[in-house]
Amino acid sequence: MKNKMIDNIEICIECNEKPVLIKKRKLCVLCYGRLKNKTNRVVDPNNHQYCKATLKKHDLAREIKFIKNYFAHTNYIHQPATFRLNDTIYSPDFYDSVRNVFIEVAGTRQAYHRNKHKYKLMREIFPLINFEVRKTDGSLLNEDSRDKNW
Repeated sequence: MKNKMIDNIEICIECNEKPVLIKKRKLCVLCYGRLKNKTNRVVDPNNHQYCKATLKKHDLAREIKFIKNYFAHTNYIHQPATFRLNDTIYSPDFYDSVRNVFIEVAGTRQAYHRNKHKYKLMREIFPLINFEVRKTDGSLLNEDSRDKNW
């Protein structure tokens, strides 16, 4: 579609009505929100379907370290879905399609303790979904043990 200009104001290429606020995409805020919702759907506990794979840039050092240490293949998805956990939402770091498991990478002991309630809720609300918490070296975190070797 061609981008229109009315009185030197760009008009959204999607709806052709509202002014462009997201210049990179040439979209109004409403159309940009719709586009984002298409690619980042929230998973509802009542509907266990999740969005199609969307690959994102790995900008966290712990995630890059984990990828190098753990994955021997490229069949993984970075932040594949967002799950609704009662009053909060949660996005696991990876989905390993070879093993059919969602993986959260806990970079530090403090990060694990700050988010362990989300991990517990994830397992309670979505019991049929395979979920693991791993360290950046790729080893499985023993959540039952009081002595956590980081």
